[in-house]
Amino acid sequence: MKLFRLLGVTVLSVALLMSATACTSASSLTDLVKNLSDGKTAKTGEDYIEYTNSKRMEVVEPFVGDMLDSDTAEPLLDKIEMSYEEVEGKENTYTVYIDNSDGEYFYDGIFTLKSEDQTYTVNVDMLAPETYDFFELEIEGDPEDYLYYVNGDLYDWSNETLEADSLNDQYTLNDEGTKILVVVDENEITDDILKNFAEVFYKADTVYNLNEAVTYYFVTSDNYNDTDYSNYEYEMLVDTANQKAVIKDADGKEVFTEEY
Repeated sequence: MKLFRLLGVTVLSVALLMSATACTSASSLTDLVKNLSDGKTAKTGEDYIEYTNSKRMEVVEPFVGDMLDSDTAEPLLDKIEMSYEEVEGKENTYTVYIDNSDGEYFYDGIFTLKSEDQTYTVNVDMLAPETYDFFELEIEGDPEDYLYYVNGDLYDWSNETLEADSLNDQYTLNDEGTKILVVVDENEITDDILKNFAEVFYKADTVYNLNEAVTYYFVTSDNYNDTDYSNYEYEMLVDTANQKAVIKDADGKEVFTEEY
């Protein structure tokens, strides 16, 4: 096991310990995902991380492939990283970020924050490639006195994709990432096209555990005007917390709702 003491004010570096006894069969993965979905996780840590969609693991399961063996995973250990920042107005409280900077693999496991007198263990459920989860933690003592241990496994992304058939391009319209302009490569935006986008965005926002609902604005390639979305034709609110997508026209009239 590799251990790393805190090296700076806001950055932690950690290593991933691969489970030597984990089973790689499809049935064991299904059981793992089912247990996580049912709240029966075998992990021994605390559930500090909030998953916006209570059905997240049901959505994630088709995207999770085989578990990597330890030899294959070894070069990737440094890509599971953590950082933190102090929460303003809350004494001894920090926002802790767990970042999976690898572009191919899910991380599933436990990390432990341990000092001489105190231990915190945190469950991490299928952290998607190139994303991060975060949570607040009140820490006793000085963070620099803690060591971080990471236990768990890396999983391939399966053959499932998160791509909409008619997507030309998309642009983020605000810093929070909660407003996105979608350019559709079709002459006309039909209900079937919108339903396809709704399903893809619902799955993507769930897999990547977005903590807020996202509004997508739709315009055809012919009507696209830089990143100005004033001439959009439809808007779609993807609400993973309530497992639905609400589609409205440019006048704000509801067109239909997809429930998942």
